[in-house]
Amino acid sequence: MPDADMEMTTKILADSAFGCAGQRCLAASVAITVGDARPALTEQITAAARNRKVGYGADKGVEMGPVISAESKARIEGLIAKGEREGARIVVDGRSPKVDGFEDGFFVFPTILDHVPPDAETARRSHRAGQSPRLRQHGVHLHHRRVQRPPLPL
Repeated sequence: MPDADMEMTTKILADSAFGCAGQRCLAASVAITVGDARPALTEQITAAARNRKVGYGADKGVEMGPVISAESKARIEGLIAKGEREGARIVVDGRSPKVDGFEDGFFVFPTILDHVPPDAETARRSHRAGQSPRLRQHGVHLHHRRVQRPPLPL
């Protein structure tokens, strides 16, 4: 919503989407903006994704660790590529990251996809892996129709 506290909204969204490498059942994977909220949220969540400290999860200050397996990393990176092929714009690309001392680790950095087509697999599938697709919707009517149309992962 345009009158939302964007700083708090961004913190909560980033912690949900990128905490635990996005691999928890309640991780946010979609943010739908209403009205004029889009530019501010896009700017702030982009900065939060780019500034997220990724590394060995037990190290002090690390905010996002690796995903659970090589298969999970490959699946996540495949979904990012598929999102791009389906028409999404990659704002922050978390594929193929390098973490000093953990070059063979299963890391996927925070990723932001924008303008994800509503019927794209990346909009319909549960991600749970540190990527936060964003759907651009205009006004409450489209927002209402989008929320009412299944299947959206919750």
